[in-house]
Amino acid sequence: MSSTYVPKQTPVFDEAADDQDQIVTFENAEEDSSISIQGDEAADSALEPELVSSGGFLTSLHEAPAWAVSLVVHLAILLALGSITHVTQMVLTPDIISTPVPEIEEQTYKFDSTIQDELGNNSQMNEISPSLQAATLTGEAEPQEIERRLEESQLEVEIQVSDLATQPSRDELTEVMETKGTTEHTGGTEGAMDRLAFEISNAVQDHETLVVWLFDASLSVKERRDKIADRFHNIYEQVGLKGVGDGNDRLLTAAATFGEKTTFLIDEPTSNIGPLTDKIREIPADESGKEMVFTALEDVSRKWGDYRTKRRRNVMYIVVTDERGDDFDKMESVIANLSRVGIRVHCVGNAAVFGKEKGYVSFTWEEDGQSFTEALPVDQGPETFYPELLDIDFWGLTRRGNINRLSSSFGPYPLNRLCAETGGLFLVSQESNNAVTYDYDVMRAYQPDYSPINELDQSIRDNKAIAALIDATRALRIDRISMPTLSFDAENDNVLRNEIFEAQKPVSVLDYKISSLLAMLEEGSKERDKIVEPRWRAAFDLAMGRALALKVRAYGYGQMLAEMRTNLKPFEDPRSNFWYLRPSTDLKNATPTVRKMAKEAEEYLTRVINQHPGTPWSDLAKTELSQPMGWQWEEAAISKEGNVMTRNGNNDTARLLLADEIQRRRNRERPPQPKKRPKL
Repeated sequence: MSSTYVPKQTPVFDEAADDQDQIVTFENAEEDSSISIQGDEAADSALEPELVSSGGFLTSLHEAPAWAVSLVVHLAILLALGSITHVTQMVLTPDIISTPVPEIEEQTYKFDSTIQDELGNNSQMNEISPSLQAATLTGEAEPQEIERRLEESQLEVEIQVSDLATQPSRDELTEVMETKGTTEHTGGTEGAMDRLAFEISNAVQDHETLVVWLFDASLSVKERRDKIADRFHNIYEQVGLKGVGDGNDRLLTAAATFGEKTTFLIDEPTSNIGPLTDKIREIPADESGKEMVFTALEDVSRKWGDYRTKRRRNVMYIVVTDERGDDFDKMESVIANLSRVGIRVHCVGNAAVFGKEKGYVSFTWEEDGQSFTEALPVDQGPETFYPELLDIDFWGLTRRGNINRLSSSFGPYPLNRLCAETGGLFLVSQESNNAVTYDYDVMRAYQPDYSPINELDQSIRDNKAIAALIDATRALRIDRISMPTLSFDAENDNVLRNEIFEAQKPVSVLDYKISSLLAMLEEGSKERDKIVEPRWRAAFDLAMGRALALKVRAYGYGQMLAEMRTNLKPFEDPRSNFWYLRPSTDLKNATPTVRKMAKEAEEYLTRVINQHPGTPWSDLAKTELSQPMGWQWEEAAISKEGNVMTRNGNNDTARLLLADEIQRRRNRERPPQPKKRPKL
């Protein structure tokens, strides 16, 4: 009986698969062995994996019933089909495998600041980040390399600071930092020239420069022009350039004058300033009384502006004047054109009188063989675009001093704004005649607003208190309040009654104007606490205090006239022939409303004094509080010669209060007066 060897099939497990996804295949243990089964035995040979006796198996198969044979055959077929396997390779995403870094001691690491250039907007967008590289490039970073880089990042390199920073030169240490657009008090024309020499020196060191001098040809500026001519060579020597005036064209100079018209002192800019100095001294006087400074700036720009636009030089204009100019309607266009091309404008001028258009210049002239010296009015202000000061007199004030000639500490608005907008300096070389001056270190915090007009208007509209102040000051410029008389001729009772009757007529008009003024300010007072700028706070509080005080005085004035007209007071001294009203603390006949207004006026004025010391607002508030708000009658005797005698001995006070009447009564010969005052 022959036996047949059936190769045993061994299961193989795929190690690449997960534990849950193992695939089993069968391989022949002996690939070279052959199976020789004939006929139906080929199918049946797969039924038994072990060695069997062919005779015993076949004998049993023939002897089995038909259904058993069928069952065996079908089972054999199923087993044969099951032995056919298809190997499927599952593609799995590999686990992220990284090489572990050995533990190192906890330390504080320093980060290299140069890495910042590789981050954010400066990074290379087509490169993957270091963290992604570490995740995808498995095992590329060696632990030793990482340790080495960490150790290098902690290295401290000692560098001598002196090796990195060079010591500044003396000029750099004394150099004035950016101060353009400000006002400076230089201590006269000489100080202004030294300051300009510094500005010119800086410009020349930076680039080739053209300086154009614009001189006011008015009579009043003659002395200032001569002082500049005397120091002209010194100015250019301070620039510190060698060869200036010897053909070196790094610094060029030109000059022109202005009055009613513009006159050029030189055809083309020059580096030789010798002949130019003589021409400055010989500038003919312009007696038109007009200063068309902005027109002159336009003319100069048309003639020499290409030195900036085409030749790319630094260009600066220096205006020398003592007034604000009469053509300030051109201010905005001139500022825009000069700022656009980068031409700076400096000005040597006078400080504006605080809150007023007119300043004063002391001037001496000859007429008919006689010499006259007077403080002549000139247009020097105001220092702001809109009026910010109530234009009302101090009613009843006898000793005024220079209270109407307070320095604003700043130049007139048009020229100061021109310098500020173009990046130049307004150099105050002189105050108005007999003006009260202030410490500029204090006034610096009260600088006017030099913003463009549309921005200034918007800031005014944003606060009702500021808007009310501007409206009130404008109203007074249009319709000024005139103060009624305080002196009354009392030669007899009829004359006195007639004088009082005439004085009562404007009282109702006065009361209406003051009430309207006060109503505007009181409406704005609701937003007074929202004002931030000290200049606006001081101006509003002063206006409110003065308006309230004026209202109290007007009420008392009307009451005193009504009582006197009804019951004429007799003179105690038979020589008296005049009655006058002088300020008094007596408010006993005032109503509660008037008393309340008097108290509010004191509060506003006191706040100005306490919060804004050392300023014009403080001095004006002190002056207002120095005179009481009530009135009382005083009698006086005035002789035909103008001598005054009072019963109480207040002759000086009475003389001041009765000055107009005294002048009318004087018969003494007046000193000679000039026939025609010059126009400055």
